[in-house]
Amino acid sequence: MPSLSKHHVGIIVTAIRNQSVRVKATPAWLKLSQEYGIGDVRGSHILFSRQDYKLWRQILVADCGYDPSQTSLGGNRTETATYTANEKWSTQSELAKRASVTALGGDLITRMGRCEIIPEMEYRVDITALNPADYDALLVLENYEAFLFVHQFQLPDIGHVLAIYRGHDISARAVMMLLNRVGNTPVIGFTDPDPAGLAIVNDNQFFTHAIIPAIDSLAGAASLAIRFRKQLAARPHLKAQCSQRSGAFQRYANWIIDTGFATSQEWLCSQSVPLRLIKMD
Repeated sequence: MPSLSKHHVGIIVTAIRNQSVRVKATPAWLKLSQEYGIGDVRGSHILFSRQDYKLWRQILVADCGYDPSQTSLGGNRTETATYTANEKWSTQSELAKRASVTALGGDLITRMGRCEIIPEMEYRVDITALNPADYDALLVLENYEAFLFVHQFQLPDIGHVLAIYRGHDISARAVMMLLNRVGNTPVIGFTDPDPAGLAIVNDNQFFTHAIIPAIDSLAGAASLAIRFRKQLAARPHLKAQCSQRSGAFQRYANWIIDTGFATSQEWLCSQSVPLRLIKMD
């Protein structure tokens, strides 16, 4: 007897649940009907009776231990393994739900409990285990190394804060899912002091505040001119776009754009540049 693939199981389950009198005679269905001898091929469709659907259900149970009348084909790999040995049939990724976090000014608090954090340690946490209301604010950092060394920055007093790496690819989506249920907890953006960093903070609808360097402490600092030109060329209307924000953020954005300044969060950390908290609106 042939072995069912995840795709084959999916289309069989759909047909069983719909109890359709006929399904389209796709290559996959034609192969299944021929191999198992179930169904009546009529032109561009295959006809199935109620008895046929009972047989399909029995085949699913015998082949992969999965009964669509008792459970859903879903969950992570461990959950999937409770009804089929093939864990790769999982429909959920644990990585897609996890974000890199740490805490400032207090313990890391999750649904499973709380722990004293160790600086420069990365905690990968399921975002469903995090409650933004457990913290005074959420701090989202643009760069991974800035996130790792967040305890070394000259930050203002921002209370008990959940610090989050903004992430990339699948992890970035997890962070956005967390921000979508932030409620009334303030969200602070901390990015590079350059046009790209300005754009990240300005464009993010969840950021209520921003961490920025004290401008007077940047006087005479070296600027990455090529980086600045490339980034501003990609966002030529950035100054106008930032003009809808608070006066403090506008002054910061104007200074960066007018002076052609660009540097990194890592440089701010290495030079112990004083940082301040401003409102976005």
